[in-house]
Amino acid sequence: YEIFVEKPIQNSRVLYGDTRDNAHNLEPGYIDNILANYPSALADAYIRGLWVNMAGNRFYFSYDPKKHDKVNEPDNNATFHVSMDLNVDPFCTAIWQQRGNRLVNVDEVVLEGGEGYRTENMLSALIARGYGPANSIIYPDPASKARNTRGAPDAEVMRRYGYEVRVKNVAPRFRERQINVNNRLDKMQIEIHPTKSPKLKKDLLAVETDPITGEKIKKNPKLTHSSDGMDYMVDILMPFTSHKSGISTQSIR
Repeated sequence: YEIFVEKPIQNSRVLYGDTRDNAHNLEPGYIDNILANYPSALADAYIRGLWVNMAGNRFYFSYDPKKHDKVNEPDNNATFHVSMDLNVDPFCTAIWQQRGNRLVNVDEVVLEGGEGYRTENMLSALIARGYGPANSIIYPDPASKARNTRGAPDAEVMRRYGYEVRVKNVAPRFRERQINVNNRLDKMQIEIHPTKSPKLKKDLLAVETDPITGEKIKKNPKLTHSSDGMDYMVDILMPFTSHKSGISTQSIR
């Protein structure tokens, strides 16, 4: 970059190859699909052929509190969407609502210490805060189909409480999650409450990417849980490309 772009050496020139110049050799819709599903920084690299610095280590590189933090008050006449990561401590959920083509964060419920990790405790906490089976849908970690702290799998416990549960068979790959969520942030389709969701905000600012594997670095036991839950929910409500297979939905009232 320094030699050829910032301070080009004498008698040198950079040729940028724009994929759109070769559109006649590509499958119909290929370029539009990339532009729709990739954040602008990656589109600049993959479509426009521009030099893009991808050396940064923030997993959520598109998140900017100045742009994405919005005070959205809950609408009690609309459905609440509960993103959930099943972790021992902390046990994190974030509360969202759909406003047009946007997902807006309005609250979070976090249990820490003691027996907070029990699914029943979290469900009781959600109900106490007004996010009960009658007005809320839960999007848990796919591990909820098998994980249990005592007795039945967690997803089944949620359904016994009367919640509608939407969960995929497997979690999306980290690279797919990163591209998808950053694309939604880049296109201003995700908004975060500036004061009511400190765990989620900290994740968005502090979670890092392993430069070798592309996965989230999970060395800090207090990080990644809230954002993992967000990833699972976004993968269902705003899926990467158009695939929606493997979603299981069941409501027991």
